[in-house]
Amino acid sequence: MNKEQLLSIYEQISADETEARRVLYEASYRKANYRILSVKRVLEWLNSNRKTLNERDWDTYLTHCMNKLNGNLDGVELELDNSKRRE
Repeated sequence: MNKEQLLSIYEQISADETEARRVLYEASYRKANYRILSVKRVLEWLNSNRKTLNERDWDTYLTHCMNKLNGNLDGVELELDNSKRRE
């Protein structure tokens, strides 16, 4: 291989790395947005059911929200069914 061919290979590798960084950045942005929307859903549910939940339920749901925002629960969504509330 000559110099030009090797430089061409290197330029393609650099372009691929740039594209990979862009894709990872976009995925990170979408994941953060997903986490925010997921937590918003739980918090809205908590707000609308605040009078019927006990302290333990509040603690459980708020802990879930904190873990979700920290990235520990990606892909885990709570079933927010009113019939499952404990009085």
